[in-house]
Amino acid sequence: MPDLFGISTSALLAFQKGIAVTGHNIANASTEGYSRQDVIFESAPGQRVGDHNIGNGVRAGTNTRAYDQYLTEAVRSTGSSKSQFEIAEQMSTRLIQLVGDSESGLAARTSSFFNAVEDLTNNPTSVAGRQVVLGEADFLSAQFRTLGSQLDQLEDQVNLELDVVLSEVNDQLSSIAAINSAVSDTSGNVSGDLLDKRDTLVNQVSERIGLLVSTQDNGVVNLALKNGLPIVTGISAGLLSSERGEFDISETTLNLTYPGTGVNDISSATGNGKLQGLINFRDGLLHDTQQRIGLMAAGLTETVNAQHQRGLDLNGDFGKAFFTPTQIPVLGSLNNTGAASVTASITDVGHLKATDFSLAFDGTEWQLSNSSSGASVTGTGPLTLDGISVNISGSAVAGDRYEVRPTFTAASQMSVNISNTSEIASRNPLLSSTSATNSGTSEISAVTVSTSASLPLTADLTFTFNENALGAGMPGFTVTGATVGPIAFDPTVDGAGKTIDLTAIMGGTFTISGVPSAGDTLVLSNNVAGVGDNRNLQTLSGLSTSKTLLEGAASFSDVFASAVAEVGIQTRQAAMSRETQTSLHDYAMNNQQSHAGVNLDEEAAKLLQYQQAYQAAARVIAASDEMFQTLLGAFRR
Repeated sequence: MPDLFGISTSALLAFQKGIAVTGHNIANASTEGYSRQDVIFESAPGQRVGDHNIGNGVRAGTNTRAYDQYLTEAVRSTGSSKSQFEIAEQMSTRLIQLVGDSESGLAARTSSFFNAVEDLTNNPTSVAGRQVVLGEADFLSAQFRTLGSQLDQLEDQVNLELDVVLSEVNDQLSSIAAINSAVSDTSGNVSGDLLDKRDTLVNQVSERIGLLVSTQDNGVVNLALKNGLPIVTGISAGLLSSERGEFDISETTLNLTYPGTGVNDISSATGNGKLQGLINFRDGLLHDTQQRIGLMAAGLTETVNAQHQRGLDLNGDFGKAFFTPTQIPVLGSLNNTGAASVTASITDVGHLKATDFSLAFDGTEWQLSNSSSGASVTGTGPLTLDGISVNISGSAVAGDRYEVRPTFTAASQMSVNISNTSEIASRNPLLSSTSATNSGTSEISAVTVSTSASLPLTADLTFTFNENALGAGMPGFTVTGATVGPIAFDPTVDGAGKTIDLTAIMGGTFTISGVPSAGDTLVLSNNVAGVGDNRNLQTLSGLSTSKTLLEGAASFSDVFASAVAEVGIQTRQAAMSRETQTSLHDYAMNNQQSHAGVNLDEEAAKLLQYQQAYQAAARVIAASDEMFQTLLGAFRR
């Protein structure tokens, strides 16, 4: 005979568990990562009575956890991408705040400096005007140094954030391995709360680094990077760490140490996530901005210095470097075993590129390569490429490597090299004149000095027009004061102006124009007394808009504008990508929560159902007891 007490008791216990699980769901409705749990009720094996099979009640089976692998993976992957673009937007926004100030930034300070130089052309001997030029030069170089320092600090912040994220990931990996150990010890009877906690940890790791997730038959989860390197296998967890770069201490690399695989550089294998966003920003946009700002600083320094050194100051001396010349850092690899000494210098700022260069020794010769374009030259040195020259001395060993950085730190170095207002080289070192006895209209103009190596002149250069200077019917100017042949000049063809290049004689070029008469003379002489001459200042002020950089394609302001524009573009792209990935992640989260989340209305309905069932089971017990008492009473009679 079926045991009514047993049947009703099993129901009480089963529905009691149902109420408990439902209450647990309600209590954790706002718990992050919690998955709804359900009780599986099973009918107890029946009992054969005569020709009938009568049930023996109910029993509550193992709790089930609402879980869908596809939906969970969608949350992970979208969360990883969302995190990557969030940090990219955050960092690039900081960067645009540094370089995009139109009122006090580099563009404004550069304009103020060249405006001061232009103002000085009106009165080149003015002490006050010269002091303004030096003051604006100090402001400009200080702005370069400040921006360079701020960019370096931003890089330090990125590296610090990398270390923080690595520490967080290591803690999470350890916790996942510990939960794996607990899962494997339960022989399959795993708490849903424990699995939820592990899934939450896996999601947190995936927000920081891209993952491949696999689950073993015993419920243990294995994690690997996108390139397949394991970071958690069973109860073993890898250790992530940062290490100073091969050349530069500020360019840290990421390493994974894992039993059996040793130490692996994973800087380019982190997939999506916050780590990849930080690395992409640092090694991409931030370094590119540092290079471009450095190119502007080096370009302005070297170009202004070159022109300033072609002029004469108030003391009659050739100008010295206006700004402190750019020093090029050469960084040796940590793995070098040789004792070579490598130095580098800028030889042609017009060909200089906003990039680093690599230098490698193969045991016989060196190879200097542009790290961006791949262009290279080989030899034993000196080596010249893209506007820089590299000199090597000492002994090297095959495999030795160096990094040459002509623009990366140029902004941080910039400073004014002169302190006395009289040292500003305002005048051209050469003066042109015409003889008072000339009857023609010829003259010398546009005297441009490209090098002071041949100056001052040892004697005046006198150009005398002769209709047969180069032979019968071949007019030109004969030259005295230097060993040089006649200069062809046909007034009918060249009267509008002909440029004469005598760089080897007087360090530059000049233009002859007009219609000379036979015997007319033109003279180039040293500008000894012309303290009011402003021609070198005019040339200096003209550098503001001259296309002197990137092989004649860009001015100083063009380089800066391109840097700001690139930061702005990438900031906007990061914001748009973040918005897209946030929408995708929200969609994935909604789908996952609709499957695994707690719906309080549903849980309330279940609670009411279990309460009613519990009460009904209790009434069965009461009925059974009443029947039993009636039966006992019958026997007592």
